[in-house]
Amino acid sequence: MFDLNEETIAIYLNRINRLFDGGSINEAKKMCFEAIESFPDEPEFYSILFIIWQHYEKRNLDSEVAINKSLELEPTNAGYNLQKLFILNIIRFPEDDIEPLIHYCLTLQNIDQVRVLGEWALWHEYNGRFTEALTLNKKRFMLLSSEDDLKRIESNIIRLKEKMRISNSV
Repeated sequence: MFDLNEETIAIYLNRINRLFDGGSINEAKKMCFEAIESFPDEPEFYSILFIIWQHYEKRNLDSEVAINKSLELEPTNAGYNLQKLFILNIIRFPEDDIEPLIHYCLTLQNIDQVRVLGEWALWHEYNGRFTEALTLNKKRFMLLSSEDDLKRIESNIIRLKEKMRISNSV
C-alpha cells in the first residue's frame, strides 16, 4: 500500500524540478509555496527555496531562513537534501556562484563535507582543472577515517595525477 501524502509530495517535487529545469524559476517558487501550504513539514521544499533565493534572487536572509527550516524539520537528512540539490544543480550556476555556494554548504550542520568536496573536485576535473581537483581530493583524504574511503580517494588522486601528466605532455 502506498502513502498518498508521499505520492503527492513526489508529484510536487517532480513538477518543481521540471519547472526548475525548464528555467521557470518563479513558477517553481510558486509551486514550492503551494506545496508548503499542504505539507509544511516537508524539508525538501524549503531546500529548494534556499536554492532559488540564494542563487537566483540573491535574497540571503530569506535563503538562510529556508535552509534553517529544512534543517530544523529533518536535522539528520536536511544537509543531504541541500547537498543533493547542490549536486544536481551545480552546472546551472554561473561559475562565480559555485565557490560561495560550496563554502556556505560546508558551514552547515549535518552536511557531508567529504561528498560536497568530492562533487566540487569532479566539477574541476570535468573542466580540466586537475590541480584544483587534486587539492580538493587531498582535503577529502584528511577528513576520512574509513579504510575503503581512503583507498577510493587515493585512487582518485592517482587518476588526477595521471591526467595532469598527460595534459602537461600534450
